[in-house]
Amino acid sequence: MKKTLLLLLSAFFINGIILAQAPDLPATKGSVFGEKIISTKDAVSPDDVTAMLKDKESVDVKIKGKVVDVCHARGCFLYLKTATGKIYIKTKDDAFFVPVALQGKTVVVKGTASVDKDSKEISIQATGILVI
Repeated sequence: MKKTLLLLLSAFFINGIILAQAPDLPATKGSVFGEKIISTKDAVSPDDVTAMLKDKESVDVKIKGKVVDVCHARGCFLYLKTATGKIYIKTKDDAFFVPVALQGKTVVVKGTASVDKDSKEISIQATGILVI
């Protein structure tokens, strides 16, 4: 009985490790993750988001930037390069995941930007990401 229980627990643990990995997908031009983004025309720079949030708690945005880091565990977040550092992009409600291969690519991210009240850092809850 103990061996069976140990075997079952081991199987669940190994299964959890295997399932908790970023997707192994290509990140080629035109690849879409999450909601489809139809137009990139009105996409702004990550540096413009600060001005857009002035006197607002949140704002819907479409930003264009270079990916400088991706979550290696599940692909649930990434960072885009800004003039002074990077901006945090989280997939909204973990509805989709992005591959590590997205690192170094230029993307358009659609979502909602907000400022954390404590840290004053800007983050974006992404609903869709398009590789351009």
